[in-house]
Amino acid sequence: MKYQKDMSLDALPFELRLIVWCLRTASVHEDGTHIQVLCRRGMDWDSFVRLVDHHRVISPVYQKLKQFAGNCIPKPVLKTLRDGYRRHAQQVLAKTGELVRIVKKFQERGIPVLPFKGPVLSLQAYGELVSRHVGDLDIMVPPEQALVAQEILLHQGYHRTHPDFELTQRQALEYLKNIHHFGYFSQEKEIRVELHWRFGSNRTLFPLDFNALWKDKQTLQLGGVSVATPSLENTMLLLCVHGAQHAWFRLFWVNDITQLMAKNSANDIDWGRLMRRADRLGIERMVAEGVILANLFFGAFLPEPVRVFAEKDKNVRRLLTMAQYLISISAGPAHRPLTQAYAYMKLHSYLLRKDIRYKIYYCLKIMGPSVYDDWQRFPLPDKLFPLYSLLRPFTWIFRWFIRGTNVYQKSPTDRKR
Repeated sequence: MKYQKDMSLDALPFELRLIVWCLRTASVHEDGTHIQVLCRRGMDWDSFVRLVDHHRVISPVYQKLKQFAGNCIPKPVLKTLRDGYRRHAQQVLAKTGELVRIVKKFQERGIPVLPFKGPVLSLQAYGELVSRHVGDLDIMVPPEQALVAQEILLHQGYHRTHPDFELTQRQALEYLKNIHHFGYFSQEKEIRVELHWRFGSNRTLFPLDFNALWKDKQTLQLGGVSVATPSLENTMLLLCVHGAQHAWFRLFWVNDITQLMAKNSANDIDWGRLMRRADRLGIERMVAEGVILANLFFGAFLPEPVRVFAEKDKNVRRLLTMAQYLISISAGPAHRPLTQAYAYMKLHSYLLRKDIRYKIYYCLKIMGPSVYDDWQRFPLPDKLFPLYSLLRPFTWIFRWFIRGTNVYQKSPTDRKR
């Protein structure tokens, strides 16, 4: 396939290449020869540890290094990875227990709830809990139940962190319309929860709403409790859209696709039907990009309907080129304006869908006011809310270029969560 000519693992930095081979070995059961060879090369182990954390892959990387190259790794590095692995395993088990508790609370109040990613994806794609990174607990509820669900979380000791300020009536209406989730944190449990009422802030990106996902749900047993979660097919679509909207800059998103495909045979996923459905939803580019990245990086099976579509749509190649670049510089410069990485992030998002409605909405979102840069730092009464659109060019310039202001930040990922 012609994409193979564009992608060579040998072009990656040693540290990133070692991570890829650890994940690749875990995905397709290759032997550990590449891992052993790379560990004996001139490895910057500090950079390697930082990359493992950035890509959220401590569990599979530690397990494969211990299996194939334990004697080739400096003991302090192996200890750091082992401690991180154990800490990660404890956190996953604690978060799984908390997810079950929250689901039960919602069920008691009659709120339909769909957990996605997190522990449920660990079971769907990896077959067990600790092999996958679990950060926030992501749960989706019907839009009309979002505020009731919020009351339950607040009563359970969570406080809202996104946004972390009181919204005016106009801001609340605009937030529910244009943003897709609230974020919460429990200081006691050190657990974050994201309460979603749709998938993604851009309403035109992924047109499946809660009701459609709920109608086609499946049920998993988690901690002795029946937990609803999106079906296998919808999970694949969600993962591809989620990774694509972030330009796949973390490898564990690509690995999720790989593992989900490996655990579910071709008989479980009808790829012809899936791509026809993706076409109706307008997300076929995102699905193709995710599956091809899984093939290029981790040797995942490349379904024929995906290959055929990608060969016909030249923008899939452009998306792949940008995603591969962003992955390759994951330890590199921040994504500031006037850099190639920043331009790639924006162009990648712009090309995700073909339809003009998405492109217009995407541009309007970029030019529109920001919850934190504008609403919080420059509070205006509701009567003057339209002025935020006029302020936006100035707050954007202050954000990126005027040091010493309360808007300036080094990169999009610098804001502490």
